[in-house]
Amino acid sequence: MFSALHLYRMLSPIMKPFAVCYGMAMRLRRHFPSKAFRPDCPCVAVGNISWGGTGKTPITEYLLTLTESCGLKTAVLSRGYRSQSRRFPLVVTPHMPPEIAGDEPLMLAQKHPEAKILIDPLRSRSAELACAQFHPDLLLLDDGFQHLSVRKDLNLVLLTPEDLLQEWNKVIPSGSWREDVSALHYADAFLIKCDPTLCHQYDDIIGKRLSAFEKPVFFFSLSATSLRREADGSLSMLSESGYALLTAIGRPQQFIKSATAFLHAMPSKTLIYPDHHSFSQQDADRISSISLPVVCTEKDAVKLRKFSLSNLYILETEISFGSNMYAKQPFPTWFLQTLFPDAFQDKP
Repeated sequence: MFSALHLYRMLSPIMKPFAVCYGMAMRLRRHFPSKAFRPDCPCVAVGNISWGGTGKTPITEYLLTLTESCGLKTAVLSRGYRSQSRRFPLVVTPHMPPEIAGDEPLMLAQKHPEAKILIDPLRSRSAELACAQFHPDLLLLDDGFQHLSVRKDLNLVLLTPEDLLQEWNKVIPSGSWREDVSALHYADAFLIKCDPTLCHQYDDIIGKRLSAFEKPVFFFSLSATSLRREADGSLSMLSESGYALLTAIGRPQQFIKSATAFLHAMPSKTLIYPDHHSFSQQDADRISSISLPVVCTEKDAVKLRKFSLSNLYILETEISFGSNMYAKQPFPTWFLQTLFPDAFQDKP
């Protein structure tokens, strides 16, 4: 499948001078930031160095689950990409229309109704509102590594093996990186999305690329756990007649791989839409006409729910952390003890 990344790679030699200029501009932005709002609680950014699906929202959801299990009140600050809301900050509720809330914030609100999910292109404004009205124990900035208007206590930077190999330090427009390699000095930990059976294949390149930053490296993976029928919410298994796969996410090949492994079969048909696609009635009619179960992501399901599609199934996934490098503790323990050393110093 041809993508913008393929185009960037083809044009990389031509675009490299522009990439150097862009990287310098982003570096100056880091060195001379404007005044930032300082929350009265710990603030964590979940972000990346490249654009695309590295797992930022699943990690944010994982951290919501972790902190809620520890009795912490957490607020999430999201940009609310493609939200049509006319007022910001907006506190997202589970029953909002997806075109107002945005797909990912709405998914988080539905899975964590007790959490406060706020959307606003100006993170400092939503951070001020969250602190003033909800008094959270923790703020999470979804896709927040490049946002400098809020002071952060931790920057979690997500990487893929591709970032470490062919995309290393290839800045827009000659590659996928949002900033050059100097920005990684601002990371407090690196979270690498990787098949757990392949992680150790990257030990050497991680040592070469990341050891100089002297920050812990944690490996995580996103795997399918269950299949749920959208019409009634029941757990389901598919027949041997096959299935269709639908995605509107940044890296659809990853979802195709997860679905194939979980369902033990390749999809008979694939419907691939652009990331954050707003589904129309025409799209819904096309999906409904497919004489197969149609399997989609949780993120896409929140946008398709209003069409009441009888053949729609949701493949539910979860984050799991595996091995680590340059760290003495597993990720959950490191995370809690770094932010709340007094409360979690004895947590195993």
